[in-house]
Amino acid sequence: MIINQEKCHGCALCVPYCVTNAITIVNKKAIIDRELCVECSVCMQVDVCKNHAFEEDELEWPRSIRRTYSNVMSKHPQTGMTGRGTPEMKTNELTGKYKRGEVGLGVELGRPDVCTTFRDVEKVAKMLAASGFTFDHEAPTTMIMTDPTVGSLPPEILNERVICVILEGKAPTEKLPVLLEGLKKVSKEIDTVFSLDVITVEEEDGSVPNIEIARRLGYPVRPNAKTTVGLGRPA
Repeated sequence: MIINQEKCHGCALCVPYCVTNAITIVNKKAIIDRELCVECSVCMQVDVCKNHAFEEDELEWPRSIRRTYSNVMSKHPQTGMTGRGTPEMKTNELTGKYKRGEVGLGVELGRPDVCTTFRDVEKVAKMLAASGFTFDHEAPTTMIMTDPTVGSLPPEILNERVICVILEGKAPTEKLPVLLEGLKKVSKEIDTVFSLDVITVEEEDGSVPNIEIARRLGYPVRPNAKTTVGLGRPA
């Protein structure tokens, strides 16, 4: 993202809309800090600039991955769809992706709006892989891994900064305590935050044992959640 300096009048109306504080006023002109900018295009999409000074420039790899993961209107080159993840459990009655005896996890690094680098993403991914976690092969982030069995990413993207990256996959239920303890530990080694999704198929009696496992390990469980009510059937 660039600001056409000939069109910019330095009114500063755009400054508060930047989610990464990358826009500042210097010598009565708005400029963008290229290191802080994640190419989300919010500054242009809010259409607050009366002179239409914001312009999307052509991005080369690896910087182009910033737009892929930060601009919700951008299509992921591997999936051809917008968004950073998959439907995960929302369509599980059709896909059967998650089964009893398994636990699914979604680790959403950088959320909410703190941002993350892929270096931190790789640290978490490697911890998960070493703890018995299998990454979802349909997930966009898995598709860019150099080796999903160990959670490694292309070295050229490690310093790239984006709004959010989601690591998706599953493991046997008995691995959940190890995974949750590992996430606690690695959270102190990264320079960002993450939101954690725990995906479970309820038991025949309606119980969700993974909730108690998470609570015992000090994870607060929010009462609001995504729920698949099971109305669909495989085609």
